Amino acid sequence: IMLIFPDKTEMTEIKEYSYLIEQADVLDLIEIGDQVRIGEDNFTIIELGEIVQKNLVELSHITLKFYDGKVIL
Repeated sequence: IMLIFPDKTEMTEIKEYSYLIEQADVLDLIEIGDQVRIGEDNFTIIELGEIVQKNLVELSHITLKFYDGKVIL
């Protein structure tokens, strides 16, 4: 499991166990079958939570669950 939050988050208690990213504009909808690239590795999205798009756009926060080379958001 990987937790992602914006690097400027006010929630200091999550910083020690989350990946902090630079907040950026979301350009498109996340869809099943899309790829998540981390370093040199690609993971296919196989499932999406109901509010993943909203959380990414409004909070720059998502949770990724990895399973057998695939990812659930």
